[in-house]
Amino acid sequence: MTTEEFKEWLGYHTTRFPALKKWLDAQEDSKAVVVLWQKTLSGVSLEHATVVTDRLYTGEVPIPKNCEYEKELIIPLILQLARTIASYEHRKEASEATRRSVREPRYTCKTCLDQGIVMVWSPRSMEAMRSGQFDLIRETRGSCFAACSCEKGLKRQNPDHPKAIPLRAYDSQVMLIVAGGHIGNKESIEELRDWIASGKIEDPDFGEI
Repeated sequence: MTTEEFKEWLGYHTTRFPALKKWLDAQEDSKAVVVLWQKTLSGVSLEHATVVTDRLYTGEVPIPKNCEYEKELIIPLILQLARTIASYEHRKEASEATRRSVREPRYTCKTCLDQGIVMVWSPRSMEAMRSGQFDLIRETRGSCFAACSCEKGLKRQNPDHPKAIPLRAYDSQVMLIVAGGHIGNKESIEELRDWIASGKIEDPDFGEI
């Protein structure tokens, strides 16, 4: 805690434990005591110190009897409890990060997810959305594939590649990837609607494969 944060916490704590403030005011050199307390809690965050105060105040964490008689012992107790909270939160965050890293696949290319191709809305679908026919005629909905600009996408365009497909290269200026890979997905349709409404393109010039 900074000096200002410590002052904020001390005011908060002594409001809930007025006996501590009374004891502190009765000390011969109360300022020196406060300085010592501040140094002791310098490595503790305001948030954690406040949580400890609340837990002591509500009785969630019992106050040891020796702290009742020797008030200065409350500061080492707060330091210990705050460090325990900080340690627990750190372990929890590390555990969650580990679970996310295990659960979430890692892709070299975030555009095609290492497939080399992407599904995009067809020019017919774009024109239908622009003309207002998209919601009226389901047959206007369609998609096509484009080769990603990543290394795998370039390989897929190589005629000597075993999985070569004659695809146009993906161009984000005139093509829109189908969100979720499903043209019937509500989210993907709304994304197409917003994309067309933005006036990003006038006339898509890529063909359907």
